[in-house]
Amino acid sequence: MNIPQFKGAIFDIDGTLLDSLPVWNEADRIFLAEHGVDYDPMIAEKMKSLHFVTAAQFFIDEYHINMLLEDVMRRISEIVGERYMNSVPAKRAVPSLLRQLRERGVKMCAATSNKHDLAEGALKRLGLWEYLDFLITCDEIGCGKENPDIYLYCAKRLGLSPSEIMVFEDALHGAECAKNAGFAVTGVFDEGAGEDFHKIAGFADHTVNFNGEEAVFH
Repeated sequence: MNIPQFKGAIFDIDGTLLDSLPVWNEADRIFLAEHGVDYDPMIAEKMKSLHFVTAAQFFIDEYHINMLLEDVMRRISEIVGERYMNSVPAKRAVPSLLRQLRERGVKMCAATSNKHDLAEGALKRLGLWEYLDFLITCDEIGCGKENPDIYLYCAKRLGLSPSEIMVFEDALHGAECAKNAGFAVTGVFDEGAGEDFHKIAGFADHTVNFNGEEAVFH
């Protein structure tokens, strides 16, 4: 495996470590259907750049759903929670990559727009939790990945400078933000990325596809 050299790694979760984005699209469809709203596939595009709280508020504002923000978040969490705890898979090359990075002594963490309990539950079930030093969410930081605070928090906690850390992201806004903040970036291919992956490849230090048996970096 042709893994680049770096001292620390920050991994996105959904679409990067986990093949979980279809679950969120399905949850959006089910939630909106419960409120008489037809699902528009373009909703998935809008959701890519939003963390969980902002996405829930988007549904309330855009579709005039008469629910409290907390109740929207709770319902969506209910829909996806069972799958995270029982069936969402890791991308195939991820366990081997994390194992090799740990053997190299690379410090690793995860930074996600997802809810902490969902992400932690899936990572523990899949045996990936043991490789990570910690998990941090956008909710805990107080802003989404269009802001570099979550990456800078991770760097400080890992005890490394941004230039010593590789950020693994499948989302364009997160990859751009990390790159602009001085981190090395590996763009991760995901089936739902569309043109975003090609845009990321234009500025990323590396790209990788975790869907095969082995992660091959370019």
